[in-house]
Amino acid sequence: MDIVLLGDLFVNVIVPILIPIDLYHLAQTCKSCQKKIKISHVKKSVINEINRRLYNIFNDDFDDFKSAMRGSGAIISGSFIIQCILGEYWRDSDIDIYVNTKMFEDFHNPNHMTYDFLNKKSEDSDLSEHEDSVSDANILKYMTRKNYFLEHTALNYDGLPAYIIDFKVHKTKIQFIGVPERNIVMHIINNYDFDICKNAYKFDDIFDGETNLFIYRLNDIFCRCTNFAPKSNLERNIKRYLKYHRRGFNFYSYNKDNMITRSNIWDQININIIKMTPIRKTYRECRSIMSKDYEFTCCEDIIMYKDTCHAKNIFKLQDTKLLDTYIYRCHNNGFDCLFDYHYPNICHLHLSHMEQKNLTNAVLVLDDFYFE
Repeated sequence: MDIVLLGDLFVNVIVPILIPIDLYHLAQTCKSCQKKIKISHVKKSVINEINRRLYNIFNDDFDDFKSAMRGSGAIISGSFIIQCILGEYWRDSDIDIYVNTKMFEDFHNPNHMTYDFLNKKSEDSDLSEHEDSVSDANILKYMTRKNYFLEHTALNYDGLPAYIIDFKVHKTKIQFIGVPERNIVMHIINNYDFDICKNAYKFDDIFDGETNLFIYRLNDIFCRCTNFAPKSNLERNIKRYLKYHRRGFNFYSYNKDNMITRSNIWDQININIIKMTPIRKTYRECRSIMSKDYEFTCCEDIIMYKDTCHAKNIFKLQDTKLLDTYIYRCHNNGFDCLFDYHYPNICHLHLSHMEQKNLTNAVLVLDDFYFE
C-alpha cells in the first residue's frame, strides 16, 4: 500500500478521478494521503466537476457558452459551486452568474437584436461572423440568440428592469445578476452573508487553470458548517438560513464563540420571544383562537382579538408593554417561519412594533412553552 501511495500512480491516476469530497475524505485517512493531496488537486477536481455539469446542461453549446462567459467577464458563484465541491444535487437550486451592470444596459437596449452591417469593413461579411463577435462580448445577448427560454426579468419598485434575468436551459434555471463593481469577486466577498457561498469560478484562463477558481472557506464547506452573519435584510437572511439548514449545514456565531442553536438564534437576529398568559380562557381555547384569522390588537400589555364586531381580551404579556404594534398569526407552515421550523406545531403569533424609530420583531407564545 505504501508503494502505491508514495508513487506516481496515486497522484497521477487515482487523485484525478476523484471528486472533491472524496479527496477530502481520503486525506483524512492517514498522514501519507494528507501530504500527497494538495489544495491544487482539490481545486482542479472542482473545476472538472463544474465543467462536467455545465456540459451536461449546454451539451454541444458548451464551448460557445464558455467563450461568451470569458468575453463578458462573467463569474459563476453561489450554491452551484458548493454542490460541485460536495458532489450533491439540490432541488430548486439554480446557477448564479454575475456580470457587470453594463451588460444589462446593452441587453435592455431595444436595438440589441439588430445587425449593424454599416460598420463592417467588407461587403461580403458573413452574418454568422457578426453574430459570434457580438455574442462573445455579451453573455446575455448570447443566451438570447441561442433561443434559450427567457423565464423572468425582475423589475425594480419603479417598474423598470432590474439587474436580474432568469433563463431556462434544458430545465436548469440560469440566473444572471448585475453588479456595478468591476471586481465582481470582491463584490461577492463583501455582500454574501454566509462564508461558504463566497466562491467564484471565472473563465479567464482558457485552459481552466486553478486561477479560475476562488474558494473562500473550503474546509467549512467540507465540514458543512458556516458563519451566521445576519445583515440588513432580516427576512432574506432567515430564508437563506432555513434553506442551508435544510441542506444539512450547521452555523456558528459571527465571532465563532459558540454554535447557533434553535434556542440562541433569536439573540443573533434580535427577535424577542414574549410569553403570554391566557385571560379567562383555557390553553386549548387560546390555541384554537390563535390558529384562526382573527384581527389581533395590543394595548400596552393586553392582547385582544376581534370576534365579529367586538374586541375581547385574551392574553396578558409577561413583563412587556407595547405601542404601535402589528400582530398577526403565522401563515408560513415552516417554510419561511424560523420559529415554526425549529418548534413545529407550537401555536404562536408574530409581532412587529416600533421601538425608538426602529422596527422590532417578536414571536408571541403561550407561557406553557419552554426552550429546550
